[in-house]
Formats: sequence, C-alpha cells, structure tokens
Amino acid sequence: MRRYRIIMMVAVAALALVAMAQQTSMTVNDVERHQTITVTAIGDDIVRVDVIPEGWSGQRLPSLALDRNVKTEAKVEKLGDDISVLRTASGMKVVNVNGSISVGCGNHFYMTDVCDRSSSTLRLLHQGGESFYGAGERGYSFNLAGDTLINYNAQNYGYQMGEKRTKQMGITMPMVISSKGYGIFFDDFCKSTLYLGEQGIEYTTTSPQPLSYYVINGNGKVENVVRARAWSIHSSARAIRWTASCLTCIGMARRKTWAAWNGTSSSGLTTAK
Repeated sequence: MRRYRIIMMVAVAALALVAMAQQTSMTVNDVERHQTITVTAIGDDIVRVDVIPEGWSGQRLPSLALDRNVKTEAKVEKLGDDISVLRTASGMKVVNVNGSISVGCGNHFYMTDVCDRSSSTLRLLHQGGESFYGAGERGYSFNLAGDTLINYNAQNYGYQMGEKRTKQMGITMPMVISSKGYGIFFDDFCKSTLYLGEQGIEYTTTSPQPLSYYVINGNGKVENVVRARAWSIHSSARAIRWTASCLTCIGMARRKTWAAWNGTSSSGLTTAK
C-alpha cells in the first residue's frame, strides 16, 4: 500500500506538466508484468483504459460503450523511460508512472490504477472523502460509498429497506459518478460485484476477457460528467439521470427508464450472463 501511495504522489505532481506531441492514445509496454497498457482519448472529456496481457488471443465480447467516431487530438509527452503524460483539449490528464496510471483534470485528481491484473478484480485508488452515485435502478441508498453491489439483473418484489436483496435488483448499469466530479464506466455486462470503498473502488467480474473501463471528466462538477457521458452515447442527459440512480422499483420509474434509453442499443444497460 505504501508503494501505491508513492506512485499516487508522483502522479499528482506529474499532472501539472504540459504535454507536447499530438496523438489520440498513449501505449505503455509493461515488460515486467507482461502486458500492454493503452489509454485512448475518446473525446475531450473521456478516456478508455485497456490492459491486455501479453499473448492474449481470446474473443472480444461486444462493447457496452458507443464510442463516437469523431476526430480527437490528445497530446502525449515522454518525460523519461518510465513517465509519460497524455492530455486532452479540455485539460484532462493521464499520467503513466512505471506502468501505473493516474487521471485528473487541472487541480482535480481523480484516481490511480496500478494496473495489477493478476486476478479478476480491478482496483482503482482514490483520495477518499467522496460520495458515489449511480449503478442503475436499485431500491438502495442514494450514496453508495462503502457498499458492495451485485451486478446481475433481478426484479426483487416485496423487498424492504435493509434487505440484502436491494443490492441486486432492477436494471444494472456499471457506472458510478463521484461527488468530486468524475465518472467511471466499466465496459462489462457479465455478472460482477462493485465495491466502493473509502480509499478505492474494486470491480470483480466473471468476464473471460480483459476488462476495459472509461474515465469521464467533469472537471470537479457532477453535471459535467452527465453531459460528457450523454455526448458519448448520442443521448440526452435525461437518460443518464434516470438510469444512473433510480431509487425505487416502482413500475412507473422503470417504464420511464426504459423509455429514456429507447433507441440507444448498447447504451449501458446490463444483462447477466
């Protein structure tokens, strides 16, 4: 853990640096852990992170995300053998320090991924002191910080608050928004669990393929995250608000949720496999 904190400190310092060369992605060959890390700018406020093991040749599952086919120019600078920085036009920055990446924007630090893929659990470290919202339609608490959610669609009728069933119900969407103004979207529709801890997020999946995820920049504001995500899936902000955090399993709310997503296939709704 001390090693991870040192990496985070170095990354936060590097976030203040200016990038130079124009590219849309930053690729890191992690020789020590036999994997390739690729950070791709999807837009000015969204980056996708892929960590692919060396020699992996499995079949890629369909993506939940709808990456817009637009021209996006990011800037990449190598600051040494082990440090590189990607920055988008909006000021969003991704810093690689010896195979670990950190994401932020301006003075806002979001999260660090040490890119350890030795298990089925993906861990993202944050600085703490933040609330998390979203994950789909659940009869659950508004602030999900400190909770573990089961991502597997199940309509649990007749539940009461406090029951474990409220962690697994309704329509699952593997996306959370932080009160510090950024979002994380996990590109996965397999059965999984999502733990939102005080110092980090843990996402454990049954997917047979390497897990990709998106970091959505809000520059410190939740409403900006909603706008950026809506832009990325060719939808309106209203659809994001409905699906991100429906608090009850009332039929009317469910119908409005489905209606809001109508016409945006692969929009982020999750089905179990």
